[in-house]
Amino acid sequence: MGEELNETHIVLEGFIGVTKYRYLYFVMLFTIYIVILCSNCIIVGLIVIHKNLHEPMFVFIASLLMNSVLYTTVVYPKLLIDVLSNKQIISYSACLFQWFAFYSLGAAEIFLLAAMSYDRYVSISNPLRYPVIMGKTTIWVILVSFGVLLNRMESNFPTTVRLVMTLLNVIFHPLLNPIIYGLKIQKLRIKTLEK
Repeated sequence: MGEELNETHIVLEGFIGVTKYRYLYFVMLFTIYIVILCSNCIIVGLIVIHKNLHEPMFVFIASLLMNSVLYTTVVYPKLLIDVLSNKQIISYSACLFQWFAFYSLGAAEIFLLAAMSYDRYVSISNPLRYPVIMGKTTIWVILVSFGVLLNRMESNFPTTVRLVMTLLNVIFHPLLNPIIYGLKIQKLRIKTLEK
C-alpha cells in the first residue's frame, strides 16, 4: 500500500520552433492523420466487402494498408499531443513501447513488400506493378536509414532537418500506400464496379 511508483520520463527536444505555429501544425498533422486513416480503411473495406477481391494479391494489399494504419496510430496521437503541449514528455516505458511498435511495424512492412514482390514475380499479375513497389520501398528504406543514422551518429545536423526527415518517414508511405495500391490498380476498380 505504501509503495511509490518511480517512473523515468524522457523530455523530447525535437520540437524547437514549433510553439509559434503549433495550431497550424496540429491542424495539418491531424488532417494528414485523418486522410491516412480514411483512405487506407476505405480500400481495406472494399477488399473485405467484395468477395471477388479475396485473392492473395489483394490480401497482401489489405495487410499492407492495415499495417500503415497501425504504423501511423503508433506515432500520430502522441505527436499531436506533443505539438499542442508546452513541454514534450513521455514515460520511459511508453517510449520503449512506441519504439518497439514503430520498428516492428516497419519490419512488417518490409516483409509484406517482399512477399508482394515474390507474388508478383511468381504469378506475373498485371495490375500490381513491380517497379512501383520497388521504387516506393527504396525511397522508404532510404528515409528510414537516414533517420536511424542521424540518431546514431553524433552529427551537427539541425534539429529542423531531423524533424522534417522523421515527418517524411511518418507521412510518406502511409499516405502513398492507398494511392499506389488502391487507386492505381485497375483490377480493383474493375472488380468493385462489377458487383
